[in-house]
Amino acid sequence: MLIEKPIPTNIITGFLGTGKTTVIQHLLRNKPKNERWAILVNEFGEIGVDGDLIETNGNSSSESTSDNQEIFIKEVPGGCMCCTAGLPMQIALNQLIAKAIPDRLIIEPTGLGHPKEVLAELCSAHNKDVIQLNTIITLFDAHKLVQPKYHEHAIYKEQLEVADLLVANKSDLLSGGDMERMQSQLLSMGLQEKSLEIISFGQLQGDWLDKPSNFEDSLVPHHHHHRKEESLPQWKIDLETNGRAYTQQARDGFITEGWIFNSNHVFDFDKLFHLISSLSVERIKGIFITNRGVFGFNQADGIVSSQELDESANSRVELIRKEGLAFDKNVEAELNFALLT
Repeated sequence: MLIEKPIPTNIITGFLGTGKTTVIQHLLRNKPKNERWAILVNEFGEIGVDGDLIETNGNSSSESTSDNQEIFIKEVPGGCMCCTAGLPMQIALNQLIAKAIPDRLIIEPTGLGHPKEVLAELCSAHNKDVIQLNTIITLFDAHKLVQPKYHEHAIYKEQLEVADLLVANKSDLLSGGDMERMQSQLLSMGLQEKSLEIISFGQLQGDWLDKPSNFEDSLVPHHHHHRKEESLPQWKIDLETNGRAYTQQARDGFITEGWIFNSNHVFDFDKLFHLISSLSVERIKGIFITNRGVFGFNQADGIVSSQELDESANSRVELIRKEGLAFDKNVEAELNFALLT
């Protein structure tokens, strides 16, 4: 790769539903027009949705570029991108950089991933001449920060601890006393000295990306997740054979379930919206070919949003729920009910 100088690289991390994808969309819409940016997205589930939900100048695509060749996006689905001794991440990173030769690289780890392992890979000897680690940004929701089930969760704490900059998103939802409770919780976690910014609607400022990171790679533990990669995942075989597939995996107290349908399947928009609105889970993201066009769906904290997309090669949805949580409805049956063809 013809890399003349290390690439300014930022990690944007945060727990489920904090708005990482929205922040990246905002940054891309406001990036310098003469710069080429590359985005590496890691997802908890195997099917992958986020890459197509990140708009590139009005187009949504993973492993591809916008019309003016300024934005390049690649996904690493299937959980922690550093599993199997970091190979999935390093391979994807090499491919993305070789294709884009970017002026900036942004990495979005899964909300259920350990950012220290991603950082260990970026700080490794074989990346020292390629990666210039800049501001590590951790998004969080002030309402959730004060809840023990979040601030006592090992991954949530790790995401906050590695940050150069803490960003409280969704400030539009804060009310009287919320800011004081947030500050008090940060103090109790020993995070009061970290830089803090308050934003809403993912409107993170581009110049916050430019400071060198203070991360100390000597504090990084060894990889503790290792997974043998299949040559071809079973869900891909099922999709090719049956035109649809299902996949599930569990880790760190959460389960992800994913369904994917080829382009022959068209869904009823209203039935889909009702289904996604009615499920009580940690997170739902999906892209569907519907009777109204192609739409991306996003559900967090019981709030559902949708955005129209230009196109998609298939329909797919992934949901994340806590392990042991029983559904009050059969999701697959409801998806079948929403099918028109």
